[in-house]
Amino acid sequence: MPDTSAFGVLDLLCMIEESISRLYLAYGDRFTEYAGFWHELAEDERKHALYLVNLLDAYERGTLQVQAHRLNLPEYEHILHTVSDALQLTEHGVMSHLQALRFAGHLERTYSEQFPEQVFTTDDPELQRTLTVLADDTRRHRDWLELNLARERAAGGG
Repeated sequence: MPDTSAFGVLDLLCMIEESISRLYLAYGDRFTEYAGFWHELAEDERKHALYLVNLLDAYERGTLQVQAHRLNLPEYEHILHTVSDALQLTEHGVMSHLQALRFAGHLERTYSEQFPEQVFTTDDPELQRTLTVLADDTRRHRDWLELNLARERAAGGG
């Protein structure tokens, strides 16, 4: 049973961001000709984890409300396990770059679709900017991945 407290939700989201960052770093290490692309995405994901820690602090101060019931927590737990599995495949050299792009694109699409902005509410303009950055970065990552996937396919990668 998932922890449906605000702390549990924010902790799970933070773990997902950290896991995605580790996965993208592994992609950059494995596919060295694309290292800059993957490492930039990984750094963004690391920042997202820090943003979530800041949101947890805001929740503790009472400046952020979390409606955990609006999240599909089992889906988020599934995302965390799937990312862990993909990291193992990458570390064992099983995943191709095309597969990495496909998986990351699917991951960013799923994560952005599952991440309803109405879960978090605040009157604090700084927190609102943080929430906007999280949502916008995820959409930007999805778009970058789709563009790179299209390029890879056009180059004959599948």
